[in-house]
Formats: sequence, structure tokens, C-alpha cells
Amino acid sequence: MNESLLVDTDILIDVALLKTYRLSHGLLIADALIAATALTLDISIVSKNQKDYRFISGLRLLPYP
Repeated sequence: MNESLLVDTDILIDVALLKTYRLSHGLLIADALIAATALTLDISIVSKNQKDYRFISGLRLLPYP
């Protein structure tokens, strides 16, 4: 069984990301979507809330200016 949710033809939200971090780190669905998009497109993200993302492996998080 594929544990992904098709959001767009290019963006997949890995359900394991939510399962892994939802309870332990309070990862919200919106934050998971942002992270999954950045990981899928291989882009960095900028966030004022660094704590929401810093635990996600492979995510390139740039500091808020």
C-alpha cells in the first residue's frame, strides 16, 4: 500500500512524515505540506517559525531575515 497523499501531480505528502513528527514535534498538516513541497521540488524555505521545521531531515531551512 502506498502511504502518500496526492496533492498535485508533482507534490506528494509522505504520510510517514506526519506519523513520525505529528505527536513528537507537533507537526501540523499545513507545515507538512510546506515541507513536502520544498523537499519534492528540492528548494529551500524561509520561515519565521524555525522550530516548526528544523527536525525534518533533508529540508533546507533558511533563517528569516
